[in-house]
Amino acid sequence: MIYHAGVPDLFIKIEELPGESDTVVVRWTGQATHGGPFMGITLVRIEGGRIAEEWTEMDNLGMLMQMGVILS
Repeated sequence: MIYHAGVPDLFIKIEELPGESDTVVVRWTGQATHGGPFMGITLVRIEGGRIAEEWTEMDNLGMLMQMGVILS
């Protein structure tokens, strides 16, 4: 994962894995050096028992606000 280069202590916890047919939604929370959690959702399409496609959306604004880069 490319994020490990900038945050080598990155930890991601899978919160939920609801799915239907060939599509699974992964709701996750992560934590790294900056000390606050950040959240995201990943939509995964499964084909032949393997991940064929993946789309991820992260709460970058929330993370930047926690870091003090953007004021609320």
